[in-house]
Amino acid sequence: MASSQEYLIPYFAGAVSGISDTVFSHPLDTLKTRLQSRQVEGKRVDSGRLWTHPSFRKGLYDGINPALVRGVLSNSIFLGCNDTFRNILGVGQNTPAFSPSFLGAAVLGSFAEALLYTPLELSKIKLQVGQHKSTPNALRELVAKHGIRGSYLGFTAMLYGVMLGNVAFFTSYKLIVDGLERSGNKDISAKSAMIAGSAANILYFALGHPLDTVQSCIMTQRYAGELYSGTLDCTLKLVKSHGTKSLFRGIVPNVLQAIPGGAACMVTYELVMIMMDPSRSMDEFWKFF
Repeated sequence: MASSQEYLIPYFAGAVSGISDTVFSHPLDTLKTRLQSRQVEGKRVDSGRLWTHPSFRKGLYDGINPALVRGVLSNSIFLGCNDTFRNILGVGQNTPAFSPSFLGAAVLGSFAEALLYTPLELSKIKLQVGQHKSTPNALRELVAKHGIRGSYLGFTAMLYGVMLGNVAFFTSYKLIVDGLERSGNKDISAKSAMIAGSAANILYFALGHPLDTVQSCIMTQRYAGELYSGTLDCTLKLVKSHGTKSLFRGIVPNVLQAIPGGAACMVTYELVMIMMDPSRSMDEFWKFF
């Protein structure tokens, strides 16, 4: 039976991977948020003028502090909870990617992630579009107006998006890694983690993008209900006003950020797992490279 310390290793490895993921992907995430919300410096800008707006490509690391906090905590929960639920549900290395237990582990972790992500994502987005200058200021104003639920503006869209993304990420990552192992690579390497991580992350962001757009629009409201009463209302209004294509605003930078972010995340995660797991040998460490 694994010790409590061994159960914590995936959480720590996920936290470290969150730093590298955020550093590489945050500038593109900022562009994505501005395209989705059509806001720069706290003001709405016509879609056709966004790219030429003088401040559109400035301050690409705005909101990096809450993003780093979210990156560390969310990747820890994202990867750690998945590992925990796999152990609970008896998922092993040979369990098929589309088995109920494998998919169940991915879905169950989504609830913990959404509870953690929403306040941090909300404050990050408000900094990215220039509505607030600091994380405490953004959250303090929302809580003052709506109570603690004010910091969970956009929670439903977040939950559905995370759930869909988790299933896409973990199933595709396993399928790609298994494919590389069948072709002769028995021990996962930095190259296979990079390829599988990038591909899985592209699916995560691409499939969840419409819900991510809805979430960004809800979160960039000055207060709850200003423009949208909820996830369904926001979706219907966006489609009615701007067509279905409005749900895919910002998909290019969103998918592009997935490539370096996914590669950095999974290479770091697999490396830390090898380094900290007492059952893994130094041979595995050197083979990783």
